[in-house]
Amino acid sequence: MRCSERRWPTQALSAFVLCLIFLLTAVAASAPASAATRAHGHHSRMAYDPEAGPSDESAFTMSGTVASVDYDANVIVLAAHGDKISIAVTPTTAIEDRGQAGSFADIRRGSHVTISGTVNANERIAHTIVIK
Repeated sequence: MRCSERRWPTQALSAFVLCLIFLLTAVAASAPASAATRAHGHHSRMAYDPEAGPSDESAFTMSGTVASVDYDANVIVLAAHGDKISIAVTPTTAIEDRGQAGSFADIRRGSHVTISGTVNANERIAHTIVIK
């Protein structure tokens, strides 16, 4: 065998290893929220004070039932702690539907969800949504 004929398997193996590393990195980046949820068997809940208002918080995690979804405005209304809370969904919001990658269209009225995000200018913005 000539040297150039031996090179192809090495190049293919290198490309395979690079693809595998890329996939593992992508999976690892999306895993922490759902792995922590499964490891503890429950969801952490934010201490919610309806009189304090969203401007008093910088990050939140809450579980509840979806009261409504406005697909045009990209807003979910979550029924939690006896109140209805509006939460904005962005194109970068990570959505998990029963352990699989999901989309905004998978969220429906009556869905049980856990949402984590931040508050910006008195608006709650979802970073991750886990549909149960």
